[in-house]
Amino acid sequence: MNKCYLVTYKEDKNYYDHPFNRKKESTVKESIRIYEYGDCIEEIKERVFKKCEKNDNIYCETIKVEEVKYVLLEAGSSKSLECKVNNWIRKGWSLLGGVSIGGGGGGDSDIYFVYVQGLEWK
Repeated sequence: MNKCYLVTYKEDKNYYDHPFNRKKESTVKESIRIYEYGDCIEEIKERVFKKCEKNDNIYCETIKVEEVKYVLLEAGSSKSLECKVNNWIRKGWSLLGGVSIGGGGGGDSDIYFVYVQGLEWK
């Protein structure tokens, strides 16, 4: 696993109006983003296109693969960010700088914080 690649594509997802009413279904074209690890971009493309051949819901013409060297992880709490960061570190990523915390909201009761950590591929 020398490199990390971001794979994006469009896929049809089925949604139901209510969890107990499976008859009313709608289909939405959704953008999918996944990270794949491998030695070269051709290996990743081959892996993704094999998956595409098995799944009729994926629009093969929308598949894009690009090498990734940096990512920003975002979470709504410091604990949630810590869990995400630890998962990425286990995959081979390393910390890049410190945590950034931003806030926002429309009033006293709508205040929220966003925690962000940068990572780089080793």
